[in-house]
Amino acid sequence: MMKWSNKVKDGLDDVMLIARNKIPVKILKLTPVELKFWANNPRIYSIVHGSDVPLSQPEINEELLKRPHVRELIKDIAFHGDIINEIVVLDETFEVIEGNSRLAAYRHLNREKPIEYPAIKCKVLPADTDEIIIYAYLNQEHIKGKTEWVPYEQAGIFYRLYKKGQDIEKIRKEMNVGPQIAKRFIRTYEFMVNNGEDKPSRWSYYDEYLKNRKIREKRESDNRLDEVIMEHISKKKFTAQELRDKLPIICANERAYKKFASGKMDLNTTYDTLVDEGKTDDILQRFKKFKEYVYRLDNKSLEDLNQKTAKDVEFMLGRILTKLRKLDQQVFKPKA
Repeated sequence: MMKWSNKVKDGLDDVMLIARNKIPVKILKLTPVELKFWANNPRIYSIVHGSDVPLSQPEINEELLKRPHVRELIKDIAFHGDIINEIVVLDETFEVIEGNSRLAAYRHLNREKPIEYPAIKCKVLPADTDEIIIYAYLNQEHIKGKTEWVPYEQAGIFYRLYKKGQDIEKIRKEMNVGPQIAKRFIRTYEFMVNNGEDKPSRWSYYDEYLKNRKIREKRESDNRLDEVIMEHISKKKFTAQELRDKLPIICANERAYKKFASGKMDLNTTYDTLVDEGKTDDILQRFKKFKEYVYRLDNKSLEDLNQKTAKDVEFMLGRILTKLRKLDQQVFKPKA
């Protein structure tokens, strides 16, 4: 028989289905002052760990109240007269594992109108609920659900479970996420942690930086690159898209890379130099190779072809010339 704390044992019995597991819950109202923000909630975690000093419960509450979506929640709750969906609470500790923003909004209303907002609707999970089950539920609500977390917060779930010894296959299956995405989450989040980077807004930079093969090869051969890129990201010298599109091309050109890594040129200037030299566009490179092949041909090479092959080449050459004339007229000639 499930053991419940005295505060919740008389609540209404119900069941939540999470990752194919039937979890017994109690439904009741609890006063907002006896509930706690769950520091391991990915959104709360990013607030707490974005500070040099761990935040207290009142400080977390104040930080949440600064968020625009929480201010909107206050208006919504006031309009409806209550929250529509229960917050999800862990028994005994009374940490709010889902609904921290609603708790902050409700606390604000409780302070202003304690008689009108005395207690908040809760679903209480057993105290011994497996943490991976909790995260599986949060995954459904926020990664695949109606209120999306940013990738940094999503990745934090995978990283913390993995560091606690959970098998990555088990994590990804419970979270219903593909193996490559799960590995990418852990790899990028770990890189940010190891380098003291805790700004969610910079996630996309590091995600692009770590997943490209050409960049990865250059990182392995030159340990300066991580430091250079982190400094440039901190100074906002380029966008994540520019990093994705331009850095691999720079890494593939040793002369250009040395100028970039040494600080003589920034990323965009280095890339623009390669563009001016005609060393970036794949179409241009293909045309150069085609030109080089044609220039190597001589009369004897064509005269030595057998009759059938010679006719095929002649036919193909005619088609190529026709297409080149059309391209020249339609694309490269100025329109009247």
